[in-house]
Amino acid sequence: MGSLQFLLDEGKDLAWFASREITALAITAAVCFAAFIIWELYEEHPVVDLRVFRHRGFSVSVLTISLAFGAFFGANVLTPLWLQSLMGYTATKAGQATAWSGLTAMFLAPLVAQMASRFDPRKLVFGGVLLLGAVTLWRSTGTTDMTFWDVAIPLMAMGLGLPFFFIPTTGLAMASPQSSGSHQNRPGQWTPRPAAISRDWLARCHGFPMIPMIPMIPMVFPWFSHDSHDSHAL
Repeated sequence: MGSLQFLLDEGKDLAWFASREITALAITAAVCFAAFIIWELYEEHPVVDLRVFRHRGFSVSVLTISLAFGAFFGANVLTPLWLQSLMGYTATKAGQATAWSGLTAMFLAPLVAQMASRFDPRKLVFGGVLLLGAVTLWRSTGTTDMTFWDVAIPLMAMGLGLPFFFIPTTGLAMASPQSSGSHQNRPGQWTPRPAAISRDWLARCHGFPMIPMIPMIPMVFPWFSHDSHDSHAL
């Protein structure tokens, strides 16, 4: 993991595989990853039980979540940079604008987890995908003439759709190995505890929504930070 992280962090500055250092890191990461997989598959008590991927429902859910996270962060990680580079926002103000998606997602997550235990989670996922797609289309109309709330409101709406996708999908992934070993579970039935799923989702998404909420502090406590502090932070 250390080799892969350093490779991804420094690759762009070292011309990627034109650098011997990056090439060595890539080889190290690949060899160690292969050794890890072999070790975990043959270990009687593995740290990461890779055998759960033999369950089709689990594998498909994990793949879906991974692709969705990649698409989501790929589309949203550039927002603060865009606000600061092209719209003149300070780091604090850019954080305040983007924090609304995390704020709405955090408050809605426990409710969605409860809904997933009562309704077919596949329908919740479908609704969440539609909402996320609609908000992404809405955001594609953005310009540099947008006001603060023109930026924040679409992100707030996106935060409403995130739990409807990620929480039920996580639940379906966790329920798949259980349902394969028991004939009592019906297809699509939600078996893990909703509160645990909600906490797990918020914990795994520590970068979202928790970190974006940090810049909300100056909104509640104006004396905590001033724009002049941003230049020192950067």
